[in-house]
Amino acid sequence: MISIAGRVVPVDTPLYHTTLRSWGIVNSYDGAVAILRFALSGGRHRDVRLTAGGFSQGIRVAYWHPPLELDLPTNSIVRYQRVVDLLVEEGL
Repeated sequence: MISIAGRVVPVDTPLYHTTLRSWGIVNSYDGAVAILRFALSGGRHRDVRLTAGGFSQGIRVAYWHPPLELDLPTNSIVRYQRVVDLLVEEGL
């Protein structure tokens, strides 16, 4: 089994795929690779292979939830970075 953010990912777990901007369900495992399945129209489906950490083809694409997206100002992000650093210190 793979893990994402330190948590094991069992079969039937929903995961968010950032590139597809869609939720999929871990359908099965092929060795150390999770098969994330997306339902398509007409009874079809698409499978994406995920490795440890939620990576597919070397890019992190799978998360427990849609990732936080910030549109920060370009002039100075120092204060925002302090907030992020505090959250990391707290383990969040």
